[in-house]
Amino acid sequence: MTTVYLRQSLTQLTIKVFMEYNSPNFKNSGLSKILLVLSIIIFVFWFFGQNTDIYRFAFVGAIFEFLWVFMLMALFILPILSIIFLIKERFNLRSFYLYILIITATNIMLMIFLNK
Repeated sequence: MTTVYLRQSLTQLTIKVFMEYNSPNFKNSGLSKILLVLSIIIFVFWFFGQNTDIYRFAFVGAIFEFLWVFMLMALFILPILSIIFLIKERFNLRSFYLYILIITATNIMLMIFLNK
């Protein structure tokens, strides 16, 4: 009897904590929106860099060569920032930082496993 009661109270406590941290009143910050857009831009940059001939036009190739170092640094800094902010928001499932982490992890895996 006490085991059932303990299990029920633990389940209720877990649901209460989950609902408290994932409330419908949660608002994403401006920084999270900016980082999400930046992660999507980086994903598109690397996707087109791997799948198209960027040196076909000299201007596009020059821009790619100018930006690739910054995009590479951002690709490895964004997951670290998103993990830090996700921890600060107590792993809220509605946070954009979770999606930033998924996008950048996917991007890194594509870079590693889909080389030309």
